[in-house]
Amino acid sequence: ANDPNFAGLVADTQTSLTGAIDAMATDAGVLGMRQATLTSTQTRLSDLRTVLTGQVSDGEDADMATTLSRLTQTQTQLQSLYQLTATVSSLSLVKYLGAGG
Repeated sequence: ANDPNFAGLVADTQTSLTGAIDAMATDAGVLGMRQATLTSTQTRLSDLRTVLTGQVSDGEDADMATTLSRLTQTQTQLQSLYQLTATVSSLSLVKYLGAGG
């Protein structure tokens, strides 16, 4: 403690420790932001998992009789639409005028 360089050593040590503390505080801030980002991502992924699990469950738990009935009804409607389209496309103004006159 009586060495004339001791005060300089203490001052240098204090400066180094202050720099280390500041660096650690900066790193802690960066890690805090990363943790917040990861927490947000985890929440979104959890919500997505819930939605996807519900969709898979809906698909697995579908009533096959109802599904087949709706499919058959849709096919019948589609066939009727195709027939109507074919009929309309075969019409022409000449045929219309010939049938009317």
